[in-house]
Amino acid sequence: MIKVVAGSNSNKVSISLLVGGWTGSRFFSFLVGDSQNRTIFSKTISWAVKKYKFDGVDLDWEYPNFQGLGCNALIKDDSKIFLAFKRIWSKHSPV
Repeated sequence: MIKVVAGSNSNKVSISLLVGGWTGSRFFSFLVGDSQNRTIFSKTISWAVKKYKFDGVDLDWEYPNFQGLGCNALIKDDSKIFLAFKRIWSKHSPV
């Protein structure tokens, strides 16, 4: 992955780490559902960005408090949880 990012950057192309998306948002509620998980998830994403030298991160939770695809796990307070995750992420985000 480091070679892919470096090769892309040498051609003036940015590479971002994408987490989530339409089918990848299924477990976001559990990944950030409590304070400990939010911190672990945030630090893990930060670690991956630093290790592989990504230019950015796209956290694509579709959608807090809404089924989206129809198989997404939901927690009643997803919107509040999302805001709490954003606060944690802003402390750990390397980009």
